[in-house]
Amino acid sequence: MQLDDLIVLLLLGLIVFQFWQIRALTEMANRFAANYCKQHNLQLVSVARSNTRLGFYRKHLVWKLEFMFEFSANRESLNRGFFLMQGKTVTNIDVPAYPIN
Repeated sequence: MQLDDLIVLLLLGLIVFQFWQIRALTEMANRFAANYCKQHNLQLVSVARSNTRLGFYRKHLVWKLEFMFEFSANRESLNRGFFLMQGKTVTNIDVPAYPIN
């Protein structure tokens, strides 16, 4: 095995590791959105990741993931909320005013 092969293998391993890490964070975000909707008596419709980038949070290099989630408060209208995860922490949530019964 040559040094070039070893570098390619390490890079491939790093890519796979980062993919799994982002996937785990996305699953955490899905659970967060479901819990948020349950606590506020909302019906969760969908969750989607809208942006992924590396950044610093509390002096650590972490993945910054932005999510959009759709929910219904009265089972007739559809609303969109947004939240930001920095690492494993939800740091910002933005939910518009919505009609309730």
